[in-house]
Amino acid sequence: MPAAVRAPSATESPEAHADWLEMRALRADDRNSSLTDLMRALRPTGTVEEVVEEGTEGEAETAAELSDPGDEWLERLASSAASELDDRVEACGGEAGYPFRLGAQYVQAVPEAFRSVYVFLLLLAVDGVRAGPSGLSATELFEDISAVAAEEYFGGPAHGVQLYQFGFPRRRMLRGFMPAVDELCARLGEGGGARKRPDSRHQKDAKLDLVVWRPFPDTRSGKVVGFGQCAAGTDWRDKLSELNPRAFTGQWMTEQIPVDPTRLFFCPFRVERDRWPTTVFQSGVLFDRCRIALHASGAGEEVVDRCERFTRHVLDSRKTRA
Repeated sequence: MPAAVRAPSATESPEAHADWLEMRALRADDRNSSLTDLMRALRPTGTVEEVVEEGTEGEAETAAELSDPGDEWLERLASSAASELDDRVEACGGEAGYPFRLGAQYVQAVPEAFRSVYVFLLLLAVDGVRAGPSGLSATELFEDISAVAAEEYFGGPAHGVQLYQFGFPRRRMLRGFMPAVDELCARLGEGGGARKRPDSRHQKDAKLDLVVWRPFPDTRSGKVVGFGQCAAGTDWRDKLSELNPRAFTGQWMTEQIPVDPTRLFFCPFRVERDRWPTTVFQSGVLFDRCRIALHASGAGEEVVDRCERFTRHVLDSRKTRA
């Protein structure tokens, strides 16, 4: 029997239903879930009737006129979830980048799914940042994976792409906000150094988690720079507009960067298709679960090992509670 997975609601999005299918496959003994499993799980929740009423309002055909409205709506919900799964395969760059194999009516986790960045992101979104084992910071791991994705998206180290992880607490760079800004400007070759302000000593990272850029051999100013923010928690929507790259450089650097940095936003969730346009207007270049998994597929062994450690701990904990 699979470990317990929270029964989904029929009123939830296709993205949530697709998450449920992936989670059930990971927790099932045979690593498999099916659209039939989803429909069976939806019926006992008592929400199918709500969807039927909402969906038939204003239509010529009402729920009472349907021979079996519940079954019809369940099939529609399952079909929408299946379409979302197909979209994920494409968004992850094809089957090689997606840790599940899709059949006509089922989802099968691949043997190496436990070492997948995608699965780590899925579990992070579903179980939260505190679900991992002691001594492993899921937030830091997410920032490291986001940094790999940003670096690769800009062209990767083979093309000279540079990365600076600025987020607080700083683990690799200088401690302290002003020294970190100084070092960032020195590496970037732009910005002129940190600007001292009355409240600078109280700053942590001013919402900036990572900086990535692609330099030219002439080392002159004027290049593509990305300022990224990572949001691993369920409150990620509240953070979409927090980072303002131009305001950051104007407030905390002695010289304005000639070319405004591009905003990058990273979250481990799968953003609903109908909410994507408005989300992007707020966030800048949006890296959701699939985009991160696509561009972080080349993460090093140390990062992948931490993903596996988190994944196995979370799944084992679920089995213990089942």
